[in-house]
Amino acid sequence: MRKRTFTLAHDVARQRAIQAVRDAPAGFVVTVQEPNRSSLQNAFYWAVLGEISEQVEPGGKHFGPDTWHEYFKGQYLEPEVLELPGGRYKFVEPTTTKLGRGAFSDYIEQILSWAAEQGVMFCDKTRCDERAWRDAA
Repeated sequence: MRKRTFTLAHDVARQRAIQAVRDAPAGFVVTVQEPNRSSLQNAFYWAVLGEISEQVEPGGKHFGPDTWHEYFKGQYLEPEVLELPGGRYKFVEPTTTKLGRGAFSDYIEQILSWAAEQGVMFCDKTRCDERAWRDAA
C-alpha cells in the first residue's frame, strides 16, 4: 500500500481517510497534524525580514534577511535534541519549514513584536510604490 495524505477539508475527505485507516494492514502508522506553513505566510515572513534588514542596524552594522532569519530562529525556536549512539546528544538547528500554520503565525507574531520595539515601520502600498519608483530611477 502506498502512502496517502488526506486534507480533512470536507466530509467526503474525512470518510475517505477513515476508509483508508480501516483498509490499512496492521502495523501501519496514522498521523493527524496541522498543515505546514502556507506560501503566503512564507512570503509575508520574508517581506518582514526584508523590512527589518532595511531599518535595523545594531551597532551601525547592516544584516541581510538571511542573517535575521537565522537570528530569529535562534531567539524563538527550540533546537531539536537528537540522541546519538554511544549516549551522546546533538542539538539540531531549528527549522521554519516544518512549522504548522498556527506555530508559524505565533513565530511571526514574536518577530513583529520585536520589530515594533525596534521602531520598524512596515511597508504600506504607498510606501512600497514610492520605494519601487525611487529604486527604479
